[in-house]
Amino acid sequence: MNKDINVLTVELAGQSLMSDVPFNMPFDTSFDATHDIHLDGLSQRLTAEVSQRWAASVELTTGSVSVAADWYGRWLSRSKAAFIHADKPLHRSVRALQFLLDKDLHLAELVDNMLRQGSALQRSEMEVEHEVVETKDEWLLCLHHAVTSAPQFELERGFGLDPLYGVLVFMLATDAADEFFSHEAVNRCFLQMMNTWYAFLSSPASLSALNTGPNGWLCHESWVRNRLDQYVTSRMLTDDPVHWGFSTYLSFQNRRVIQICRPLDGSEVNSVVVVSPCDGRLSEVRHSVDRKTRVMLRDQSALLSTLVPDDAEFHSEGAEFFRINLGVFDLHRWFAPVSGTIVSVEKIPANRCVAPLSQIMALDPAKSSVNTMVRILIETKHAAGNKKVLLLALGSASSSSVCSYAKAGQCIEKGDEIGWFNDAGGVICLIFEADLIERFIHSSPPQQLSVCQQTHLRAKAQIAVVDI
Repeated sequence: MNKDINVLTVELAGQSLMSDVPFNMPFDTSFDATHDIHLDGLSQRLTAEVSQRWAASVELTTGSVSVAADWYGRWLSRSKAAFIHADKPLHRSVRALQFLLDKDLHLAELVDNMLRQGSALQRSEMEVEHEVVETKDEWLLCLHHAVTSAPQFELERGFGLDPLYGVLVFMLATDAADEFFSHEAVNRCFLQMMNTWYAFLSSPASLSALNTGPNGWLCHESWVRNRLDQYVTSRMLTDDPVHWGFSTYLSFQNRRVIQICRPLDGSEVNSVVVVSPCDGRLSEVRHSVDRKTRVMLRDQSALLSTLVPDDAEFHSEGAEFFRINLGVFDLHRWFAPVSGTIVSVEKIPANRCVAPLSQIMALDPAKSSVNTMVRILIETKHAAGNKKVLLLALGSASSSSVCSYAKAGQCIEKGDEIGWFNDAGGVICLIFEADLIERFIHSSPPQQLSVCQQTHLRAKAQIAVVDI
């Protein structure tokens, strides 16, 4: 099997991924999810069908599937060693899943199948032997560990693994995952676990991950990789030499940037300049779209009609579509691209918490929508008149993954901070009404870029000129 696989953009249980592959690349969605797999046929199955899905389920900064498998294998080994013999009760959110599996023997059988198939997949990909999770009880203990621990800094990657995703990553590529994660009661259990995890990350207990040790987020390697000189001032270091002024893990994750590091292009009175709402990679520019146009979001395509308000509020005919993917090293806060008045703000919850890869690769949002979305409609103050801009901010499944200060009726100035992401790899989409934009500074997204390459758009940098 060819191990050098370009990574597609997907997001599973809060883990977002970048790619060099154009988003209109066709996917093979024809595989039969009804048959079981066994180790003898695993190589052929991986080569023909699962390898692309598996590669899409892990973030590969090296382009090597085996290296990524080793990262997750090491995490599972640490998790298993730390908690498998620990005399601690399961968290109540994990106990809810345990109760469900005890009550529904068919779901319990699906878990056994996922563990068997997932462990076979893990062993086939690892170049170094690591422990695998093979029983339901071990799996539940690892889920408990996941929702009660903060991600550690990983030197090889420069960022941390999502613990909950680490428990699921191998299982999601299996046949049994299709049926198991489509069960509504299972979805509710995992949504509860995800919300439990965000509550932990918002608590002082999560500060254990903020230290200067080799896997701490305040170590020298993290300072360099995460460009912390743009966020941490000398006063923060002096006033709090232990945690540098951060009160929780999430306060570090969504840290504010030093203002001079994100200057506003064009003065506040220059109404013809539109600025980028965030750091990130320009991923898609579409001209003259309408409600029937299909666009890519974070991990799947969607009709524009499912994203925009009705025509009475927003005229989508002939609109311009602009999408930015945030990377793990990017500033997680986002800003107003234009000055104006906020017409409406809506937070749209995800209708699925975890989706198996077969559903995600089918690109059918009706089957699997794993993104919470904030939708903000802004009426501009530009010289072009009272045209409107729609900002879509897509997080992960948890409602806590994306947050906004914006309120209907609020007057905002270009460059004002209006929201933030609590996890890595969010997506911001801008949709401009027709005849508002004269030209974009970037007419099309760069295609042949390294996955590891640094940010290509800076928050508050000019991205367009208004048609006056």
